Amino acid sequence: DWSSDVCSSDLAVMKKDEDLFDQTWNATKQLFENEGLAAWYIDDKGNKADCNALIDDLRIWDSLAGANQLWKTDEEGETEISNAIYGKCTDGKHRLVDFCNFSVDSRASEIATCYICPEILGKMEKKNGNYAETAQLAHDVLNQAFISDSFPFYYSSYSYETKSYSQDDLNMAEALYTIYNLSRAGQVKDTTLKWIREHVMNGNLGARYRVDGTVVQGYEYHSTAVYGLAALIAKETGDEETFNKAVQRMERYRINDAASAYNGAFTADEKSYESFDQLIPLLVYAERY
Repeated sequence: DWSSDVCSSDLAVMKKDEDLFDQTWNATKQLFENEGLAAWYIDDKGNKADCNALIDDLRIWDSLAGANQLWKTDEEGETEISNAIYGKCTDGKHRLVDFCNFSVDSRASEIATCYICPEILGKMEKKNGNYAETAQLAHDVLNQAFISDSFPFYYSSYSYETKSYSQDDLNMAEALYTIYNLSRAGQVKDTTLKWIREHVMNGNLGARYRVDGTVVQGYEYHSTAVYGLAALIAKETGDEETFNKAVQRMERYRINDAASAYNGAFTADEKSYESFDQLIPLLVYAERY
């Protein structure tokens, strides 16, 4: 799926591995490209989804921009993606939205906070003047999404139609991805880092939380991606102790069985192997080593 190629591209740029990047970039273009953006998924027959997901295209653009800085891989493609995101994933008022539908030329009327990447938008703004207002509006949505100092995370999404934030439970992988985006831009709050550190050290970082900060019943379990993202956040903010503890907890879900076809993979129950749970550790290990 798309996440494999995006994470592989991120990894290639991080490692400065031009061959790996060329492989993943070519696969992304051949398999997923649709009108300058990336289809959300392709099915087992190779059919592309009718929709994209903004976060995918922002990360793809960022990986390609990094590759162009290193190797001049595809500067025309970088510009094409930037223009396509602005043309298809803004709502006519310069505001970013979650996705567009290629088949009926429509778009969402809300934005997920985990899709807002201040660092990437800052880079895009410097290269494409269209993004000046778009980046500021996105920053405003994200900054105003902060819940509270007692539960220092961000509401999951904002509706432009109702002018309100979702009160839905927080998927912790998405919530931590929001924090990871902020940490990469140097904008994460100290109260948030303290909360994450305490829960990593205590080993009680759940998978889903209500907006009042309590764990949703049945979601007390832990996941590879959640602890992996906590590790990435700690690395970005220079907290080596929390990074090491988060990696230690993440690795509890690694299969260490040479006889298993899934040896080295990550799972909490040995019944499901989510791609995100396999890919986030790759980025963690790249940061570590």
